[in-house]
Amino acid sequence: MTDGRGVTFAHGFRAGAAKAGVKYGRPERLDVALIVSERPCAAAAVFTTNQVIAAPCVVTRRHVERGPLRAIVVNSGNANACTGEQGERDAIAMAEAAAAVVGCSPYEVAVASTGVIGFKLPVDRIAAVLPGLVLTEAGWDDTSRAMMTTDTRPKVTERELNLMAGTVRIGGVAKGSGMIHPNMATLLAFVTTDAAVERSMGIPAPMTRSSCSRTAPPAWRQRARISRRSRRAFGRSARTSRA
Repeated sequence: MTDGRGVTFAHGFRAGAAKAGVKYGRPERLDVALIVSERPCAAAAVFTTNQVIAAPCVVTRRHVERGPLRAIVVNSGNANACTGEQGERDAIAMAEAAAAVVGCSPYEVAVASTGVIGFKLPVDRIAAVLPGLVLTEAGWDDTSRAMMTTDTRPKVTERELNLMAGTVRIGGVAKGSGMIHPNMATLLAFVTTDAAVERSMGIPAPMTRSSCSRTAPPAWRQRARISRRSRRAFGRSARTSRA
């Protein structure tokens, strides 16, 4: 689906991407991206049910359980999967490099990697390009392309909902081609929203999903309505919300 401006459609989000040469060492294509919230946001994540869990999933799960997030850093070309303890150290280093750019704690960064498995992640290449990223509201397109592996096209979407409390925006980006099983397997999907969505509302179904939503304080009835309507609006599209 290519319908909208993706993760920066919701107010308060910026993104950018760079060419790090993750896979071959040659910076020929966009392969590293950073999605940033202007302030800490409630986050939720659901991961694949596959028994083989890649290091970025292990680290991101730990960070999401601690509390709010400020950013998502993602690379293509190398999945950092089946890489043992070194893979986990590299995922942590990737979060630390992104946190230095954003100005937040590494625990406020979600990490995602996609690509070939069983190879050490060249985290030094990723860390080298992050400080030079230009983070803007227009960065949604480069971000969607930096996530691609075997995809034939970028996958982005946006929705705007008019609620009793006002208008809210939802944006999403996903990557994956034939990577659905089990339960979305290696597909990555990130959804952002400027609606006030509680963390518990971001985990409705067993899907590979991360979510962040802004923390404005409308009543719980309005929050619940936002959650139900946003799910209907997205339907089959990629999901991830910002709290």
